[in-house]
Formats: sequence, C-alpha cells, structure tokens
Amino acid sequence: MAELIEFFIKDLPKLRVVGKTIGVDWQKIGENNPIPAFWDKCFKDGTFAKIEENPDRIHDPSYVGYMTMNSYTCGMLVQPDFPVPKGYQFDDLEPVKVAIGWIKGQDKDVFMNAHSLTDKALRTMGYIFNEKSGWSMELYNCPRFTERDAAGNVIMDYYIPVQKA
Repeated sequence: MAELIEFFIKDLPKLRVVGKTIGVDWQKIGENNPIPAFWDKCFKDGTFAKIEENPDRIHDPSYVGYMTMNSYTCGMLVQPDFPVPKGYQFDDLEPVKVAIGWIKGQDKDVFMNAHSLTDKALRTMGYIFNEKSGWSMELYNCPRFTERDAAGNVIMDYYIPVQKA
C-alpha cells in the first residue's frame, strides 16, 4: 500500500510546463489507461531530449506528468520564457502555493493513491485545492523515483495547488 512519507507547502514561481499532451477522460481511464504507453512513446521519440537542449532554462530536471481536467502532459518544468519546440504543447503556470506529498510504494499503488493521500494531508493543515489553477502534477525526482528500495518501492512527488480554507 502507498503511504505519504513527507509533506510540505511551497511557493512555486511563475513557470511553464512544456511537453507532449494527450487527451484523457479521467472518469473512464480504468484498465485502458493510455498514460503508460504515452510515457514509453515520449521516451522513444526524444520528447525530453529536445527540452533538455536548453538546460539553462529548465527549472527542475525531473520529468513531470502534468494533469488538467481533460489532458495529460509528459514534460518538464521550465522558465516562463522557455522557447516551445515545434509540435510541443505548453501551459503557463502563475505563481502558486502548492502542497507537495512524497508518496512511497509500488508503482500502481503510488499512482492510484498520490492525489488522495496528498489531499488528505493538505486539508489537515487548513488548505484546500485551488480550483482556479485546474491542475495537479506528478514529479519524478531522481533518485527518489528512479532508484527502488530493497522492497521495490519508489517515491513520487505529487503537487496540488492550494489556498487557505
């Protein structure tokens, strides 16, 4: 079972998410989840390599899964003036306070429980989801996510924009 092992609130500056995007119906995702195959495609087609050509404009070297109401983007967090490569999508993020949960467990458990575990923790601190933002994000930190512990667990960072309740 996945567990929340770290939690904190942080101010994010104005940023841009750049990557490749697919449409997702979150209500119907279930067993036909297109996201793992989309990650494979992005690794194979050099999606991240193209972004990494501008290392001085990257905010965080971790890859992100950026989720909105009806889409999923495999990409990176970059500076607001990052030049968007042809064929890529972007979303400009205004400065925002975020709750960050470090979720530890087996892959599927981490993905299935990250939002609820982080949401529960942020509510205990007097915050709620900032609905104006309309997004949440998985951040795949190296080495927390890329190096498994002896039990095969990973740690994924999960971001939720928040405001005081």
